[in-house]
This record gives sequence, structure tokens and C-alpha cells, in this order.
Amino acid sequence: MFQKKINIEENAKYDFLTGLLNRRSIEKILKYELNELKDKYNDTNLIIMLGDIDNFKQINDTYGHSVGDEILKNIAKALKDTFRENDHICRWGGEEFLVILPEVKTEDVKKVETRLGTRIAQVKLPDKSSVTMTFGLVLCASGISIDMDTVINIADKKLYEGKKNGKDRIEYEIMKANKDKDNA
Repeated sequence: MFQKKINIEENAKYDFLTGLLNRRSIEKILKYELNELKDKYNDTNLIIMLGDIDNFKQINDTYGHSVGDEILKNIAKALKDTFRENDHICRWGGEEFLVILPEVKTEDVKKVETRLGTRIAQVKLPDKSSVTMTFGLVLCASGISIDMDTVINIADKKLYEGKKNGKDRIEYEIMKANKDKDNA
């Protein structure tokens, strides 16, 4: 009975296909991280990335849904291999993934981008071509006060700018704390 309860709890937290956190779980984490960020004034930032597999419908239409499922699993593994142990990765829905990177130094953002691009390119289609992803990245500077819905909407907007600008890229938005507003 105890083991069954643990399995039910685990299933409620994780996506059944990829093993990543599910949307409900990551929303709780994101709210917590955003709340923590507004009280911090140091040299680290919170990064929120919303990513989408490019041309996923075409992958499913060309190779079938079982290959699409394998691509989702391989992308999930690539994301897990790319990010740190204290980063949070979820399958946001369909072929979208949300990543939360707490305590990132500004100078490390480009390193993350390079590592991510290299690792995603290792995921191959049956014709041996690489899978690509487009991301919207929001860098929330220490001390900022921003809510979850706003930051997700900004990441989503940046993601779709990336799709419009040619795919296989990361579009950025930097959110800085307005210290004058805090003193008003």
C-alpha cells in the first residue's frame, strides 16, 4: 500500500513519456524561485527558458508518432544532460519544454547556450539529420519582482519571435529590478 502511494505521488509530479517534471510541478517551483529572487541582490540571476522542437508536426507526419515519441524522450535526455542538477526541467506540453536555471551568473549565459545547441544537435532523425529547437529565454536579475504568468508570457513571446526569425535559435529578454520603484 505504501509503495502504491509513492508511485501515485511520483506519477502526479512527472510526465509519463519523458520522465521530466510535469507542468503542475514546475509551476510550483517557478513561483518559489520568483519569490526568492525578489529578495536577493547579488550577482546571480534566474533564467527561464521555454523551448519548442522545430518542425515537430512534420516529424510526426513524416516518420510517425512512435518516432515523435522517441524524439521527445531523446530531447528530454539531452536537456537533462545539458543542465545542472539544481536546474529544473519539465515537459510543458506537446513538444514544448520549460527550464528554470536558478543562480546563474550573467557571464555564464552564453556557455549555457553553446552547451545546449551542441547537445540538442546530437538528437537525430531517422534520416540522420539533427533535431533543432527554438527557445525564448528570460533572464530575471536579482531583486526583480515579477509574477509567473508574466515571465511565461515573455518567454513565449520570445520563443515565437525565434520561430519567426528562422528557428534553431534563442531569443532573449532581460528583466532588471527597478530599485527606484522599490524605494517609492
